[in-house]
Amino acid sequence: MKKSSIYGVLISFLVVLFLLSLAIGSLPFSTCLENFSLCQMVIQELRLPRTLLALIGGATLGLTGATLQGFLRNPLADPGILGISSGAAFGAICPLVFGIGSFSLYIVPLSGMLGSGLVVSILLAMNRWSSKNSAHTILGGIILNSLFGALTILVLNLSKDPYVHMETIFWMLGSLSHHTYGQILLLLPFTGLGWIILWKFRYALDAFSFGEDMAYTLGFKSSEVYKYIVLGLALCIGPLVSLVGIIGFIGLVVPHILRPFVGYKPSTLLLPSALGGACLVLMADLLVRLIPTGIEMKVGVITSLIGAPFFIYVLLQSHKKNHDLF
Repeated sequence: MKKSSIYGVLISFLVVLFLLSLAIGSLPFSTCLENFSLCQMVIQELRLPRTLLALIGGATLGLTGATLQGFLRNPLADPGILGISSGAAFGAICPLVFGIGSFSLYIVPLSGMLGSGLVVSILLAMNRWSSKNSAHTILGGIILNSLFGALTILVLNLSKDPYVHMETIFWMLGSLSHHTYGQILLLLPFTGLGWIILWKFRYALDAFSFGEDMAYTLGFKSSEVYKYIVLGLALCIGPLVSLVGIIGFIGLVVPHILRPFVGYKPSTLLLPSALGGACLVLMADLLVRLIPTGIEMKVGVITSLIGAPFFIYVLLQSHKKNHDLF
């Protein structure tokens, strides 16, 4: 299948899901026919912000997953698995618990960005110290994921407000509901700049897939590329997690699905992964609304139910091909 056809399919699928997300919800269609103004208000104030956030968040997670897999040369790389999302969650929760998050709207997303940037910096340093052994980096990321998850719980235990505990636990499961246009506008400058940085260095990902020596001969300095990759990933993941919580496995699943269709060069995978990530998160959010539960299920739960078996599948496939990921 031609790449142009893949883009056409992804964009068409994305448009359909976008429209379905605006149409489907707890408000019955018959009620919309009877009270058009009520239906219009629900779409504008509730469904459209949720849909836009699913599109932005899914695109960000798909893009960062493809970037990490290309840069680390490991198909198991994902912001959630490597602890980047957990670092962002830890960074975001600290100002909320200690009461400094109310001083400025930017404190929480910036703190989340610092947390995710710290984890990415540690991961890339580990990757260099371990002689570019990406398996060691993946294992280190799993350890960092557990560490920052534990630190987040520790910080929560320091809070005396029981409502903070409950709200944080639900927030960490990942949710797209009850967000405003203002919050989305606050998120966009960070994620938009992150997208631009990662896209600018897409050809560096191709060069580094052949090793640092080859990348250097092609004109890419490892120190500069590492610095901008850290910045781009931090800008993408930190503010996003600060707003919607942890939505895992999107960055793992989407590049694997699309790689056979668009090729194995990291630069050719970034844009399709962004489109595919947006589609997958929109699908997960639609499932959340359609599954009948007493309390609305969180999007992160759906993506984990999809992603965890897929993670095992990747491990089994690599074992059959005699590729040692660990």
